[in-house]
Amino acid sequence: HAKALTHVTAKWPWLAARTPPGVHVLRVSYGRPGDDPGLLDRVGTESALRDAEVLLDVPLGRERVRASRMVRWDGGLPPAGPGLRRDVSTVHEAAERRPGLVVTGAWVAGTGVAAVVADAERAAQAAT
Repeated sequence: HAKALTHVTAKWPWLAARTPPGVHVLRVSYGRPGDDPGLLDRVGTESALRDAEVLLDVPLGRERVRASRMVRWDGGLPPAGPGLRRDVSTVHEAAERRPGLVVTGAWVAGTGVAAVVADAERAAQAAT
């Protein structure tokens, strides 16, 4: 049922530096448009562990889990709809008509740190 898995200690060097050798932090993400609204209420360590094993194709075993925590991101961006590119273009065109105004952020760049950072760098160059 998971929509994504992030090997957090591989992705973020600063966290890996604070994590004991041989310990790995994983984030298993849930929730897509149209999912059963009660899904998140039923997701626990056991189901996240099973999903991580499937996604990684590695047996993990409950005895190897040191800790787990459910974190809800209720303020996340809504999923991109079919008109998002058109809307983003409209916003960029409107900003271009206002000298000194640039637009950046996850809504216009897309989700994910890499997309947002690259767009912020583009916006910073445009603003100078």
